[in-house]
Amino acid sequence: MNEETITDTPEDFQTTASHAMQDARQTAEQAYARGEAYVRQNPVPVVLGALFVGFLLGMLLGRREEPTFRERYVDEPVNQMRDVLHSIFSPVAEKIHEQYTGAKDAASSFESRNVNPLLSEARRFGQKLRFW
Repeated sequence: MNEETITDTPEDFQTTASHAMQDARQTAEQAYARGEAYVRQNPVPVVLGALFVGFLLGMLLGRREEPTFRERYVDEPVNQMRDVLHSIFSPVAEKIHEQYTGAKDAASSFESRNVNPLLSEARRFGQKLRFW
């Protein structure tokens, strides 16, 4: 270790840091002043450059794939039509199903009440005809 570094005090570090900060501030102010002067002297190239950078960023960040011909003109309309038809006919299909279920239940109850006696009468009549 060096003798000078051992004897440095916190005040010395503060002074060194303060000088470094002032130098950095001066450098930043000079760069800002040079940039401002360049923009004032050459506004057209700066604006065109900013537009170009914005366009490139927009193209890179906003990139999306275009749909294919089939997706745009076949699949999409077919899917939309299917959704429309489903929304139209879904309530109708539910009503038809309810009607069918009701008719089926009515037919089975009618069969259990009326058909069994009719079948037995028909069998008896058929047996009488056999003997003739």
